[in-house]
Amino acid sequence: VGFAPEGDARMVAMAQRAVAGRARIRIDANQGFSAPQAIDFVSRLSSESIELFEQPCAAGDWVAHARVVPVARERGIPLMLDESIYSEREIERAAASGAAEYIKVKLMKFSSLARLEAAIARIRALGMKPVLGNGVATDIGCWMEACVAARHIDNAGEMNGFLKPRERLLADPLAFRDGAIEIAAGWSPRVDVAALDRLALARLRNG
Repeated sequence: VGFAPEGDARMVAMAQRAVAGRARIRIDANQGFSAPQAIDFVSRLSSESIELFEQPCAAGDWVAHARVVPVARERGIPLMLDESIYSEREIERAAASGAAEYIKVKLMKFSSLARLEAAIARIRALGMKPVLGNGVATDIGCWMEACVAARHIDNAGEMNGFLKPRERLLADPLAFRDGAIEIAAGWSPRVDVAALDRLALARLRNG
């Protein structure tokens, strides 16, 4: 969503009818709404089957997002921040302001597995729920996030970026069945060097 409040709300209602209570729905505006548009959109929604509504307003516009919070809360629709979150500083800000029930994290933003795990722990410690995954990561990044998710995440992951490119970077592709990444015991990633060479846009050499 994030295009036109009335039309977007109709689309969500169609999804709710199709799901009929059999699954939870995540809605993502990808920063597409102004505060008035987001409020209009949320006001048209039923909370049935909606797990969360992600990033209604621009990443840096915390004031606009704050205007949406009470309306979403009244409608029973939990909010999630994604693009607004780049470090534990923003996690702390979201908690202090009551901006969201869910916080989305990605390996690319926290730069190491240890910092990603620390961010997940901090989200929980502050009374919010972490969601993990990058919809534009390669299979290498998605595999690393899946390993973290297996130990630290108890809801649906969003590490699905590897399903979108026409080519993969791993010689043995990640297995994906029934909506889940499956990693067999003893499996380890092997980079497809030929694929990297073929897909490379530039090369940097030392010396």
